[in-house]
Amino acid sequence: MLLAGRQYWRGPADRIREPRGLYGQIGDVMADVVPLVTDGVRPRGGDELDRFVDAHAGARGERDTPRFRAQLLNDATDSDQRIHRYWTLTEQLLGARITVGRAHDWVYRALVDSVER
Repeated sequence: MLLAGRQYWRGPADRIREPRGLYGQIGDVMADVVPLVTDGVRPRGGDELDRFVDAHAGARGERDTPRFRAQLLNDATDSDQRIHRYWTLTEQLLGARITVGRAHDWVYRALVDSVER
């Protein structure tokens, strides 16, 4: 949980107004992304990505802007190999089941596309 939590607090942690609210909103988005991952839908912009970004913006008292999305992407880009190893082992253990890591990766890739455009 500590490593996964750090993904959301990369920026100044004191800017997150309601961590539980942020986790709840992100959880709702991930629940909606799992069927997309299951069905092989490619990461894309749309409701799921917008809700993910809105949750982060709202938790920080900001708005969804191109600048905010770029900062969110920068903060979410994880070079810590421990979290990558964690999700690799989790997927090996669970097999074909969709993990939160895979759902989060889908949203992350949608955010990359959104920022690059």
